[in-house]
Amino acid sequence: MNLIHQPAWARNVLPLVRSIVGEIRERRVAVRQLESAATVEGLEQQRLLCGECAIHRAELRRAKRELERLGCVLLSLDPPAVAISSLDHALQGCVIWQP
Repeated sequence: MNLIHQPAWARNVLPLVRSIVGEIRERRVAVRQLESAATVEGLEQQRLLCGECAIHRAELRRAKRELERLGCVLLSLDPPAVAISSLDHALQGCVIWQP
């Protein structure tokens, strides 16, 4: 997305938003893969895979909270879309980012 004509607050936060969305997408894929592997593995392996899933899910929640603290809302992951609100959350509105 070309942010040359967008407000400075959106340009400033965009690198972090990109990074967080990338992490969310990667962890969602990892959870899906672990869940499908857990259905075919033995009991001990299932426990390990479930533990890994729990870690990824906790990190997903952390990443989403981090977006919220930045004043952003994750609109979609496929395709990725994030609403980046203004710093004052009032008059300036928001910018929608899509790669």
